[in-house]
Amino acid sequence: MPGQSITIGNKSTLQPLLTRALLLRSTTIRSSSTAAAAAYKAAEAEAHRTVKKAKAPPSTLSIQTVVRHGIPQLRTPTTPPTSPHARAAIREVGVTRRVFLLNPYLSCDEIHGLAYRMDLLGRNTAINSVLIATTDDDDVAHSAMPTSVLDAQRELESSPSDADPVFDYIQGKTEKDSNWHVCGGYDAHALYTSGASQDPVEVERLLEGIKRLALATRGGPSIVASEGYEKEEDKPPVPVESKVPIITVPHGLVNDGGYALCMGSYVLATRDSAVRFLNPWKGLSFDPVGLSFVLPRLGWEYRQPSAHYPVGMMLALTGYEADAFDMVETGLATHYIDSPTKVGYLEQTLGSNVLPWEQQGLYRKRKKLHGQKDEDDLFGGPQQQQQQGGAFRGRRRRTDPNDKYRNVVVANILHSVSEFNAAGTDFMGDTEKEFQSMEDPSLVLGADRFVINAPRASEAVDIAATFAEFFTREKSVEGILERLKEVASTHMVEDRDVEEQECGRVANDLAVKMESACPLSLKVVHKLMMLGGRSNETLESCMEREMSVQKKMIGGEDFGRWAKGGGSLEQGEFTRWKHGSLKDVSDDEVAEILSDK
Repeated sequence: MPGQSITIGNKSTLQPLLTRALLLRSTTIRSSSTAAAAAYKAAEAEAHRTVKKAKAPPSTLSIQTVVRHGIPQLRTPTTPPTSPHARAAIREVGVTRRVFLLNPYLSCDEIHGLAYRMDLLGRNTAINSVLIATTDDDDVAHSAMPTSVLDAQRELESSPSDADPVFDYIQGKTEKDSNWHVCGGYDAHALYTSGASQDPVEVERLLEGIKRLALATRGGPSIVASEGYEKEEDKPPVPVESKVPIITVPHGLVNDGGYALCMGSYVLATRDSAVRFLNPWKGLSFDPVGLSFVLPRLGWEYRQPSAHYPVGMMLALTGYEADAFDMVETGLATHYIDSPTKVGYLEQTLGSNVLPWEQQGLYRKRKKLHGQKDEDDLFGGPQQQQQQGGAFRGRRRRTDPNDKYRNVVVANILHSVSEFNAAGTDFMGDTEKEFQSMEDPSLVLGADRFVINAPRASEAVDIAATFAEFFTREKSVEGILERLKEVASTHMVEDRDVEEQECGRVANDLAVKMESACPLSLKVVHKLMMLGGRSNETLESCMEREMSVQKKMIGGEDFGRWAKGGGSLEQGEFTRWKHGSLKDVSDDEVAEILSDK
């Protein structure tokens, strides 16, 4: 059904929000017929009344639920007139939900609406998972393909018959950053051209939506499900913590605020996955998704070698594009899958072969009569229960015996479809000793030995390890840049060997990228990374600091200059910043932006 049913506490279930509106189809909506326009307005008004009655935010209408053979042109009452369809949608697949990102940039309403829906889905014990994935094998006619993939398809159709841009990218014949764009959060250039960047209220609401989306994806205490209630007793009994794992498959480039959707339980990187932080090249800082907390701690969770090197600082200051292997080896992704076609299998398996969260476990509740209290929920059994005034009183169980069995099946399924994971284990790792036991040591040399768990390479980790001293010991961005330029000038000479020349080339590329970024933004990001890396910081405290800083950067001169200059995302194309170099940025300017005032 084209509408999503939302249940909040014990309130009545929300009727399909846009059933009548979507039946009018996009061609009918754009028709000049007065009757069609009036019918659409009436359906839209009815949807708004239903949402208001259910105490859900109006932004909920911006995220629609579709079926596999849904309406060709998906629109909602909040879809901008310039967009041919909604930019995000949710598909009901059995006992799982799949989120599609149909455009790399979401509107403010869509960000808030998706955050609200993700917050509730994460606490919905009637499902087993939430899958965020849009791959190149989905059909746009069914609201399941991003516009960036459509552009690639048009390029393929207009190119010679023997050319295949997708195959060329896989073979490394195209540039590394020519990938599909999955999610970038919000469109910074459109934010400026619309005039919203000069409205503090709109900026506050946009950044708050990004923050909520990151927290809803990550799970934890609910921040949106209990809003809109004047009295405390009217609030719905929403579980304190999220229950359902959120799985993200970023089949393409994710940058800046779009990383909010990669904060979930599992991130499955494909061959085309990439992460890049480009806000310093827009005159901006980190969006409030907690990057100043996450990046300094890369590799910590899985005790990876990357934990010993400043990979996060390198990614933040240079705009380096981390590919799928870099993501897994640093913990930005939890698993790697060789082909995005496995997403279809994953969707089908989670939707039909896995029980909902509330039914997972070994211990089953006893059958009870209507109105009878569940003895398993009380300590001490019936003998120690006290009945006063017709009501049972007793201490509730603090732990659920089935907790350790829940979500285990989902984790096993992800392991089965993955080639390897961030913990360093391959799917065939347990059989390596068996293979080696059958080898003849007199015939098989050490170099020819069959090894399943072979060391995996990460170019980002190698670069961070090579220049670790620069990014850790230097306390200023100017110092890091000067050290890189020094290596580039001394190693890119003919009398050096090939490896030293390659080291000089990499250092030169990093230095050129840093010099092309906004000097003020670069120094602010560096300061945020230094503050976020302290041991007493939390994800929430870093988000609050990032939000305060980003509000000032959006209203700053550098962002306006970048937007007026065309809003290019290519590093080095725009260099007309307020400050000519890093040395022109004073410490007082940076301190003022980072202040709470």
